[in-house]
Amino acid sequence: MKKEDYRIKITKLMIRKSYAELLKEKGDKKITVKDLCEKADINRGTFYSHYKDVDDLQNQLVNQFTSLLEETFVEFLSTVDIENLTTKDFIKGLLKSIYTNKDLCEILIYSGNNQSLIKEILDMAKNLVNNFYTKLFKDKSIEEINFWYNFVAGGAMFVIFEWINTGFKKSIDEFSNELNEIILSTINTLNKKESN
Repeated sequence: MKKEDYRIKITKLMIRKSYAELLKEKGDKKITVKDLCEKADINRGTFYSHYKDVDDLQNQLVNQFTSLLEETFVEFLSTVDIENLTTKDFIKGLLKSIYTNKDLCEILIYSGNNQSLIKEILDMAKNLVNNFYTKLFKDKSIEEINFWYNFVAGGAMFVIFEWINTGFKKSIDEFSNELNEIILSTINTLNKKESN
């Protein structure tokens, strides 16, 4: 894979930073290429050499973020013993990767792309979680584990988005402890035997 030229990286970073600032300033108002070029102090030709339009910029940022998360997951999993992985380890790994890419997270939150981003993150983590919990709860079907996962992970992601939205006020350790306690309390539903 060809490495991106340093100047291109800097230009894209300036555009990304300008986009984040405009999203914070304008909120839901439509951001134009003209707005971005003025803010980033670049000409339109430079913008169009990297992106078709603002929607393309947005889509590329979503793809970049999900790729970064995926890489972080792979790196995280290569450093842990999957057989002895705890829920807290998993949560902490996820929070670290989000915090490491906080500028991208903020862009995606301010741009109102929460739903598709949440789905991408949940889908990415699902296989790992299924692998982990099917070993832990051998008497439960994959459907039962997925039901629990979708409920818990969906709620956790909205809480994580709130953590991002409030400027990461809680430390990763403090926040992962809180999330871990909530998730462990819901695991009891998987421990229960069905009774008619």
